[in-house]
Amino acid sequence: MNFALLHIYSSYSLLKSGLDFDRIFKSAKKYQINHLGICDFNTLSGIPEFYSLCLKNNIKPLIGCDINVKYDDASLTLSLFCTDEDSYLSLVKIISLINNNQSSLETIKRELKSLVCVLPTSTNSIEF
Repeated sequence: MNFALLHIYSSYSLLKSGLDFDRIFKSAKKYQINHLGICDFNTLSGIPEFYSLCLKNNIKPLIGCDINVKYDDASLTLSLFCTDEDSYLSLVKIISLINNNQSSLETIKRELKSLVCVLPTSTNSIEF
């Protein structure tokens, strides 16, 4: 099946998901899914295990992360996806900034270079 599950929270997203990689990959195999996208919340901890399991199971990995940023006195959730190794390094920098309480959109904007950013549908326009 040529279908991508783009936005999976794994058990690495504490209090958001109880799905472990074993269950995720069993389902992907059962339904013949050939692309999987991890998008854990504020963490990249599951990426090494996810990536190696994707290679082992002949599945194309899509690496991403959900983050909360401060924007106009509110909190906004962005889904960021990597396009290449440089964008992965940018995502690592963004997570580091967030873990150091520097989570405003202005602070992380310069690191968004080659990342694909998915905004919530209810969001009005945002200038990058």
